[in-house]
Amino acid sequence: MKKYISLIILASFAIVLAGCSKHSPTASAPRAIDLVQAGKDIQFSGGYVLHVAKREGNSLEGIHVLVTPSDGQTKEITADTGTIKSGVDIKSGVVDGNNFENQITITLHNAKILSGITNSTSALVEIVLHN
Repeated sequence: MKKYISLIILASFAIVLAGCSKHSPTASAPRAIDLVQAGKDIQFSGGYVLHVAKREGNSLEGIHVLVTPSDGQTKEITADTGTIKSGVDIKSGVVDGNNFENQITITLHNAKILSGITNSTSALVEIVLHN
């Protein structure tokens, strides 16, 4: 019986040590801003698909946003130039620098908006996207 008690204590000690060991960190999801790459279609929640022809830092060119919400009314927003930043802009009603890594704010300059048969142009459009 003594033999088994020693074995049980040894096994318990090994389990405790194994439970306290440091495990390698799991891979975290990439930040939303890092997903935006030139030439790729990136899907965001709410039915948004973003495509940019060129990206250099926070500058974007050839921006195309396709919105297909659950009601099915497709909207297309395009702009030759724009900017991207992580998080939400204060103009949107949320404090800037909130560090929400799954959100980006896209600012489009001279955006063209096509919704159904309606065409419009806006000097500045901000779109907040999140994944």
